[in-house]
Amino acid sequence: NVGGICGYSTAFIITSLSYTEKSNGLTTGGIVAINKGKIAGGFFDATKQPGIQPIAKDSANTINWEMQGLPTKDMQTIEFAGKLNDIEINRNAIANANFDALYTRSRLWTTTGSYPFFADSVNLPIQRISLDDSLYVKTIYTDSKGHLTNTPLPLSKEERYFEGWIDSAGTPVTNTTVFTDSQTVYAKYSNTFTDSSLVVVTDSATTKEPVIGWNGEYSEPVLKM
Repeated sequence: NVGGICGYSTAFIITSLSYTEKSNGLTTGGIVAINKGKIAGGFFDATKQPGIQPIAKDSANTINWEMQGLPTKDMQTIEFAGKLNDIEINRNAIANANFDALYTRSRLWTTTGSYPFFADSVNLPIQRISLDDSLYVKTIYTDSKGHLTNTPLPLSKEERYFEGWIDSAGTPVTNTTVFTDSQTVYAKYSNTFTDSSLVVVTDSATTKEPVIGWNGEYSEPVLKM
């Protein structure tokens, strides 16, 4: 039996990924070979390891969460690294246990277009940023430098001038802002139209008007609940 992360596990494994090649003639597990513990956020490269199980042999009484294979292209994205961080940040709630005392260094993930790796002072953790434009909330992620590189447009209930994104303290958010944690930023509007090309047009339920704003591109948002 060959496990991509380890051969035998009786403990709790969280936010793990494997992209090893499949070994011919062996019972291969994408994460572990034999597991009697619990695994949360376990992923393996299904492009390199097609048709195998995340665990070669699993205990019948074991409960596993989010064990799945993903294509290589999906594992080499900031969204995937952000998903790993979401699981890591919420590890205590997922495991119903307190792991804080067990960690002596950050175990958050980052990526530069490769498989995710542990962040450091040069390559910062990928952060989840929620963009609240007062009508919709859209989730995006920072890059390995803590920057937002592709900020979508806001939508407004009425035509207003979009001045830019701000954080909860009212500080403007730009493409050089460095985010060190996950947070919500907000669209700032004005009734003073200093530039007609930056007017945010109402999104109609019957006819979707093109939105002209910060970067000149239309982005379909997620309805704010």
